Amino acid sequence: MYPLSISHDASDAVGYVIYHKDKKLVYITDIGYLPQKDYELLSNADMYVFESNYDVTLLFTSNRPFYLKQRIDSVKGHLSNTDSAYNLAQLVGPNTRHIILAHPSRECNTKELALETINEVFAEYGIDQSNMTIEVATQDIPTTLYEL
Repeated sequence: MYPLSISHDASDAVGYVIYHKDKKLVYITDIGYLPQKDYELLSNADMYVFESNYDVTLLFTSNRPFYLKQRIDSVKGHLSNTDSAYNLAQLVGPNTRHIILAHPSRECNTKELALETINEVFAEYGIDQSNMTIEVATQDIPTTLYEL
C-alpha cells in the first residue's frame, strides 16, 4: 500500500494506491485537485474509487452559504463530477475494469448527473467503456462487491 498526500482542507489528507499481486486499486476521496505529477503513479489501475462529489450547477444554486460553496469548489475542497471525469479520462487504461464514483453530495449531486458527466467526457476522449463497470456510491447502500 502506498499513501499519497492529497489536496484537501484537512491536515495530512491522503489517498491510497493499493497493490496486491499484479492488481492495483486507487482510492482517492476528499480531494480538491489532482496534480498531473501524480498521474503516472495512479494510471492504469484495475479499479478506482474516486471522488465525484458535486455538480457545479447544483452546488452554486443550493442554499448553502457562499463561503461553503467556495470552499467545496476550491483546490482544497472536493472534486466536481466534471473534474473527476477529466482526471479519470487521463488515468484509466487497458487494465481498468471498475470505477466507483465516491463521496457524492446528497444535496449537490445525483447518480444520474455523475454518470452522465463521466460518460460524456469518456466519449469525448474516445474511451471504450465496454469492459468497465462504473457505479456511483451512496451513503446508505453498500456498493457492489468486485473481484480484481
